[in-house]
Amino acid sequence: VRVRSGSWVRMDELQIGDEVADGSGGFSPVHTFSHREIGAGAPVHTFVKVTWRTLDDRPSNSVSSGELVLTPSHLVYSDSKLRPARELRAGDRLKQELLLRDGTTSHELVQIAEVSRVRKRGLVNPHTQSGDVVVNGILASCYTQTVHTQVAHALLAPLRLLFSFLRVDALGGALDGSLPLWIYSSARALRALSA
Repeated sequence: VRVRSGSWVRMDELQIGDEVADGSGGFSPVHTFSHREIGAGAPVHTFVKVTWRTLDDRPSNSVSSGELVLTPSHLVYSDSKLRPARELRAGDRLKQELLLRDGTTSHELVQIAEVSRVRKRGLVNPHTQSGDVVVNGILASCYTQTVHTQVAHALLAPLRLLFSFLRVDALGGALDGSLPLWIYSSARALRALSA
């Protein structure tokens, strides 16, 4: 991911407070992690690997191809809507953020060339104040299909508010393994009520 300094860092190197590109043309700070399983002892997970390329051979400010690896339930902006990675198919389009020479950004669509499954060790899911993040140039949500995005964003509102004032992870890393069960239970109950 690209941080405010202009450098690129791996997801497992992100820290609370790092400001990352969020697709708005600006940056949003990481306020917590819902998953942060890193290192040799981290479990192995199955991921969706999406290989993409630009739509045609015209000159572009974009990288001509790339990869995005995410959990099957992770949401990504595809064909103008949020979709879980497990539903992505070759031919679908993703939104790429382009960094222009003058430091501004713009967006273009790229096309998925291939979707496959891979197994990798570790899992990192940062949450930004905005709820979005640009990973390997592609705009993605910080959320998964597990909990409706509006419900998840509402449940994390107290953490975002505390971060805004304290500039620290309000839970002190308590979520570094994964979200507690009460968050999922509360979200499912709210989803049922709103249906």
